[in-house]
Amino acid sequence: MKNGLKKIFLNHKGKISDKWELYINEWDQIFSPYRDKDINLFEIGVHNGGSLEIWADYFKNARQIVGCDINEGCRKLEFEDPRVSVIIGDVNTDSVKAALMALANNFDIIIDDGSHSSSDIIRSFAHYFKLLKPQGLYVIEDLHASYWDEFEGGLYDPYSAISFFKRLIDVTNFEHWRNDQSREDHLSPYCQYYNITFSEFDLNMIHKIEFINSLCVIQKENPGENNLGRRYIVGSQEPVSQNWKKLDGSIIHDVPTKVKDTSNLDVFSLITQNEVLRADIESLDRANQKFMSDAEEQKEKIHQLITKAASQENIIRHLEDELETLRQSEHGLIGTLADQEETVNQLKVVIDTLRHDLEQLSSEKEQQGHLIEKYESELNITKGEIEAYDLKLNEFDTLVQEQNRRIAELEEE
Repeated sequence: MKNGLKKIFLNHKGKISDKWELYINEWDQIFSPYRDKDINLFEIGVHNGGSLEIWADYFKNARQIVGCDINEGCRKLEFEDPRVSVIIGDVNTDSVKAALMALANNFDIIIDDGSHSSSDIIRSFAHYFKLLKPQGLYVIEDLHASYWDEFEGGLYDPYSAISFFKRLIDVTNFEHWRNDQSREDHLSPYCQYYNITFSEFDLNMIHKIEFINSLCVIQKENPGENNLGRRYIVGSQEPVSQNWKKLDGSIIHDVPTKVKDTSNLDVFSLITQNEVLRADIESLDRANQKFMSDAEEQKEKIHQLITKAASQENIIRHLEDELETLRQSEHGLIGTLADQEETVNQLKVVIDTLRHDLEQLSSEKEQQGHLIEKYESELNITKGEIEAYDLKLNEFDTLVQEQNRRIAELEEE
């Protein structure tokens, strides 16, 4: 009786291998159908090389057991079994892929026990699932790291490795989508994020995805084996629900159904919507900041205008006070002018009287020649007074003209 993988592992004495107990318990069930076949096995992540020795011991008929590790220290590893070989380098480079294909064009089992970083896991699957034979297994170990930040993961991180493999479940059920989306479209967010590509042909060969604690096992099959196939209805009695026999041989697309467009609920659609909203919020925030800045500027301008208005108001009050003073002065000048006009009128009356008297004196001069000398003296005095009154009258006229000019200026203001 052959030893199971767990016994082989626990009895191993060579190079160190590090595996969780659950893995060891699951390997027999997962790998037993391949144990006696002449398989090719590729393991990403060599470490100390112990697992390669264990695979060589378990798969006695294997043709090639190849490991790959980026650690240069793995060059020191030597193996007694000629079927075991190690490639040094980044597994996701073309040079490593070429070196691998120089040893074998395809593989029956591929095990990813490498860096455990989500980006490396997803890129490796994109590179090497196409090298897996139909009926082959692609196994990813230590997916618990997909929930940890230092390995580019998180429980709700849509770009984590575990989220990627969950999304592959939809790919296996592609024929039920009934929309215009392709399998490649469904994985396009990862293609853009990790700069990788998938083909419809390869994705159509995903037959089964099995999740175990920290493990994901993906089985590959030819496309024809992955369809739901025809419907089989057997028996002849229909006591509860009738007319089922007519559905015998039908396919899933014969089933009429409605498909609701829920693309806007896809996590990546929500991410896009969130990014758009975030951009809108940032734009609004910038606009708000500009608005607040403009508001502060306007506030400062308003303050300056208020200050200027207050200053203008003070000037207006001062001008109003001056105007009132001028108005009062105007009233005083008008009163003075009226008094002066009255005086002038009185002087005119006196002058007229004097002139009349002078005329009488002149007339009487002819008649009273003997009084001429006496009156001439008085007349000279009177003439002097008249000249004084004339001079004063001219001064009053000048003053009246000046007052009229000032009144006109005040009225213009």
